[in-house]
Amino acid sequence: MAFSVQQLFVTVLSPEMIPGGLRRLAGSFCLLAVLAGAVQAAPEVNSQIEQHFLAAQKAQQQGDLATSVREYRAILRLKPDFAEVRMNLGLVYHAQKKFEDSARELEEGLLLKPDLLGANLFLGINYCKLNQSARAIPYLQKVVACDPGNKEGLFWLASALLDSGDKLQAIQLLEKGVETRSGDLDLLHLLGVACQKAGRDAFDKVKALGAGSTHTSQILAESYASQGEWGKAVFHYRQLLQKSPAWTGAHLGLGVILLQQGKLTEAREHFLQELANDPFSAAAYARLGEVAVLQGDRPEALKSFRQALQIREEQALSALGLGNQPFWQQPQEGTEEGFRASLEAALQEWSRLPDAERA
Repeated sequence: MAFSVQQLFVTVLSPEMIPGGLRRLAGSFCLLAVLAGAVQAAPEVNSQIEQHFLAAQKAQQQGDLATSVREYRAILRLKPDFAEVRMNLGLVYHAQKKFEDSARELEEGLLLKPDLLGANLFLGINYCKLNQSARAIPYLQKVVACDPGNKEGLFWLASALLDSGDKLQAIQLLEKGVETRSGDLDLLHLLGVACQKAGRDAFDKVKALGAGSTHTSQILAESYASQGEWGKAVFHYRQLLQKSPAWTGAHLGLGVILLQQGKLTEAREHFLQELANDPFSAAAYARLGEVAVLQGDRPEALKSFRQALQIREEQALSALGLGNQPFWQQPQEGTEEGFRASLEAALQEWSRLPDAERA
């Protein structure tokens, strides 16, 4: 093998040498670097470069990364402007988790050849690993611009944007990535994290801007309730009711939490208060029916369910976690077995009543 040929292929890291999700990338994207043109050096220098390169390659295949580093360094002493070898050396350092050393070699390689895609990608990843996300962004943007479907480029660029505080751009990037790589769990998970962080920021802004207002209390109560933080939700619902006792939906929201905590009597009082504020709340009637079923009062349950359905069937079904089918036919997944049996019996009994009695 002589280095006087017009094209020289330099093998970089094998898949086993790069941990985690980058192994597939190493096996496909970074397997070969093509050097166009002959190496301009004396024949004896070419021969030495060849020997060191073959030794570095053999060491990589054997997992002896320390020897591989020494051999690549020997090549660079002979030819310091060998950009692809600097990239190879940078990737070996990356595999050793020596991210600062890896970044230094990759930067040197990119000064010589700015368009080395593998060097741009791993330099960006190195900066992410070193908690220098802002420095990573331009290199990763170049990768994604040249190869929009590159999963590692998308993932690490979104991570860098997220860490730098640009959550909206990270979300937009990940949404496009998920469209082109449907079902990719890594991108989907990161998208979920990004949306959660963006939502938390918006939540904090609302909380700060509207501290003490009834609208803020309602938003906080509903948000905490959706997250299952019952104590905080109850606190903000009670705070809301102190400011505005007739606030529509507040008694209903508080009653639902109390119902889930098994405080049936107190929950019932809040559902009745909700009906005093809003006599056409199908959800409040439906919840009263639920309380009655749990208390074993089937006649009262039937009465409440009938009122709920007469006002607004869709809202009544939604309040009970049911779909659009007749709810005596709807499965009750996720509820207590005893409640499901009682509810089904009550609803079946209601469904068999003559129209005149159901009206």
